[in-house]
Formats: sequence, C-alpha cells, structure tokens
Amino acid sequence: MRLPVASLLTQRMKAPDMRNVNGIQLLNLIAESGPLSRASLAKLSRLSKPTVSEQVQRLIALGTVVELGEGEAPATGGKRPTMLAFHAEAGSVAAVSIGPESTGIAISNLMGERKAFEELPTLASEGPRHLIARVRAAIARLVGGKHAASRLRAIGIGVPGRVDCKHGKVLELANVFNWREVDLAGPLHRKFQCAVLVDNDVNVALLGEINRGGARHVRSAVLIRLDVGLGAAIAMDRKIHHGSHWAAGEIGHLVPSRSSIGGESTRGYLENVVGSDKIAAAVKAAARRVPALRRHLRTKSPTAALFGAAGEDARAAEIAREITYHLCTAVSQHALVCDPEVVLLSGEVFTFVLPEIREFLARTIPWPSSVALAELGEEAVLLGATDLALSSSYEQLSRELQVYDSDLAIAAAGA
Repeated sequence: MRLPVASLLTQRMKAPDMRNVNGIQLLNLIAESGPLSRASLAKLSRLSKPTVSEQVQRLIALGTVVELGEGEAPATGGKRPTMLAFHAEAGSVAAVSIGPESTGIAISNLMGERKAFEELPTLASEGPRHLIARVRAAIARLVGGKHAASRLRAIGIGVPGRVDCKHGKVLELANVFNWREVDLAGPLHRKFQCAVLVDNDVNVALLGEINRGGARHVRSAVLIRLDVGLGAAIAMDRKIHHGSHWAAGEIGHLVPSRSSIGGESTRGYLENVVGSDKIAAAVKAAARRVPALRRHLRTKSPTAALFGAAGEDARAAEIAREITYHLCTAVSQHALVCDPEVVLLSGEVFTFVLPEIREFLARTIPWPSSVALAELGEEAVLLGATDLALSSSYEQLSRELQVYDSDLAIAAAGA
C-alpha cells in the first residue's frame, strides 16, 4: 500500500499539514516494512522519536495501526520494543469483474489479501438491473453481516464498454450486453454507503498489470485485450489515459479495410472481424469444407483449432493469416502512436500470433518495440479492480488523518 501525500505538499506548509505528511509517511513504512518498533520507525523515517511516538498514537487511535506485542531485545540489551503493524483488517474492499459469461466478486482486506470470492453467471440477456441486484447481494453475503458491511471502504468494478468513470456509468456496451447509459455505481453506493469506482475492464486489467504484472517496472504501457470484445488501455506515467469521451483505446472501431465501411459498425469494424466469437463462427463455417479443422475442433477451442490446422490446410492458413494481419496492424498502430515502453497482449489468440506481431513491428517501426504476453491472465480485471478500490481507500485514510488532526485542534481550542 502507499497513501497519497502529494495533495498536502506545499512550499510553505503549516504545522498540521506537516503532521499529516509525517503520519502518512509512517503508516506507509509500517504497511510496507512492518512489523516495526517505534525506534526502527524513527531510524527509517529520519523523524525524531517524540514525533514518531506522537504520530503512532494518532494512527492507533484511528485504528489503522495495532500493537502486536514485544519484539526481540536490542543486541545492546535493554527493554524489548513493542512492535507495530498496519491493521489490514480494519476495513475491506470489494472487486467486481463483469464478463460476457461470468461475473467475479472478491473481498480483500486493506493490504489487498483476498478473503472471499464468488462467481456468478452474468446472464446479460436479463438486463443490467438484475445483474446489479445479484452483485449487490453477493457483496453483502461475502462481507458478512451489517457490521462487516459498514467497514467496506470501496468497490472497484471492471466492465466492458465505454465507461464514464466520473459518474460510474456505462455509456455504451454493445456485444452481448446491449447496454446504454447504465448507472452501475449509484445502486451499490446507496446500499453500502462507500466509494464505488467503475472503469472499462481493459483499463482495470492494465492497472492490475501495472501494480502486479507485466508493467510493474515501466512508466508507460499499452494493454490490448481480445475476447468477444477487442479493446486497449493506455497508461502514461503509470496513470490510465481515458480520453475526452472516455473512449481512449476503443480499437474495436478501427477500420481494417475500405470494404468494411458500410457493414456492421455499432459493434466496431475490427472487432467484427477478430472478436473471438467471430473467429469461432468463421472456423466452424470453414470446418464444413476443411477436414483438418473438423479434426482439431474435436479437442480444441476454435482459435486453437484454426492455428493448429493452418499448418495442414491452405484454406485454414488463409483465415489465420487474415486475422494475424489485422492484429499486427492494430498492435503496430498503438506502438507507433503511444510509443510505450511495453505493449502487453491478453487473449488466447495472441499466444499463437506473438512471433508474427514481433516480426511485423520490427519490420515496420524504425525503433525497438517491446511486445509481450500479459502476465495476469483472467485474474487481471479482478486484481485491477481490487487495486482501484484500495487506491480510493488509501485516499480516505489520508483524509481521515487530516480530519483527526483538525478535530484535536478544535478540542484543544475549546478546552
């Protein structure tokens, strides 16, 4: 964890602001390196022992730090120190990953350690209201009881489609869902009275890769994710870029060829060619005429069957080449426009075409481009949604430190 301090830093800081910065610094140290003694905190933070002692009492009073008991005596002898730890169980966060077939819900503590999980069938045909009701019930069930629900600090949600993150609303989601102007945040906020953060699932997946996966060592990254839908997420300085219409990365709407214009466009021209359901439909149609495809389909997914049969049959190879070319150009365009340190690829098809994509980029881009498979796989959205909720929780903890200090000042003035 890492609590934000940037909003407090100014050239001419007042004493309360400095105390808040000190408190946040110490809480970060305890969370990242604890358990620690007060003496160790003073040494690591370079704050005076009286300052550390005062701040630790604030953190204990707020319930964010707990005393674990005595640690080992110093090598020089003397009293055993009391060890301090971040109270990760002082609150919880919920993460929701909405997919075409299933929706995952996870509850984690304030260190991001998962405590409970449940998977629901999405049943998109029933409409968003029924799904929201089932997600709401599942979160209540997983956190367990009214008191536990009151400690839920934030809910992070990853959902396909174009999302207004400011208002927690799905603006447009075609594909399986056919949603427009769906308020996801409102019903959950009213139920749990906590922050609800909603973002496009690819953006959320990239957030997970930034914190825990293939983008954790870079400042800029692009994630391209292909399932039924095709989307991209862009991070600069480790922050997601959303665009002026919340549409950054909506690469499913790229036009693969002039002949595509005028065809199906509500879903997206490119997505209508390379979406996993479209690949499956093309493979199954071709299998009527291609024995190699029929044989591979008995034991493999349509995508795996296609690339398995491509080495045996010219017609299968032609379908595979067309899909590969479209994906190569889509990845190349993002590598050129964004110039990220790494492009991450997520989806079954990329495991078959990664070498071709690397070769295409090496041939068409005059500078080195790093392309790799994403590391978190199917867990990326749920992990990213957890990080989204944790970030909000840490901002709340920072504000609580400020409010606590203000309350003390008011109490002292009235004494």
